[in-house]
Amino acid sequence: MKHKIALILHHEVQCIVAPHIYIADHKNYRDGLDIKITDCEQEIRSVHLYNPHALPVAYDIFPENAFPKYDEKGSCIKGIYQKQCECILFPEIMPADAQAKYWVLLIETKYSSSSKNANRLSNDYPQIMTKQIIETTSYLREKRVLNPTLRVSALVSFPKLTAPYQGFLFQGAIYKDANGQIFTNQDIQMKLGINILAHDCAFIQTNARIKLGRSDATS
Repeated sequence: MKHKIALILHHEVQCIVAPHIYIADHKNYRDGLDIKITDCEQEIRSVHLYNPHALPVAYDIFPENAFPKYDEKGSCIKGIYQKQCECILFPEIMPADAQAKYWVLLIETKYSSSSKNANRLSNDYPQIMTKQIIETTSYLREKRVLNPTLRVSALVSFPKLTAPYQGFLFQGAIYKDANGQIFTNQDIQMKLGINILAHDCAFIQTNARIKLGRSDATS
């Protein structure tokens, strides 16, 4: 898949090999950078991927305005971009069989300092985060970077809060598509093939399987 990302999106895919992988958004932090993916804990709260077998993990950090929109003739619409999440991660070593399964993980973080802020209507969480995940998935499927039948995993994370926060975030409708159709989290799983969890960690079991949320093996 990294070759498709390079060819179609013109992004350079990186690789990390470590038993612990940390993802954090530094955009509003003092260094002024955006997403950092490291093998050590960062100065700010992070999403944590447990990778006990130190499997090589490929990743692409999406820059702002990474996904331009195109008109019906295939021409790029200047200044118009699709919503996107922050990054994608997947196994560096892909199966030789094109039909074999492998995991893909999308991540979107928001650094709200309290559940009150996270629930503030003006922030539109988790709807905007869910939309970023869904539109990223749709774009990558349309561009054939992702196999349209591949199930995608995603974390929407509030690193400053204590996970899990699924209860107060994913109650009822969390996404409305362009046609006005309302989706619950279960609808997104069943109809769109995207498994979204509001959490700050995941457990890489094999190149074929990833478990969202804290596993017994990580406690």
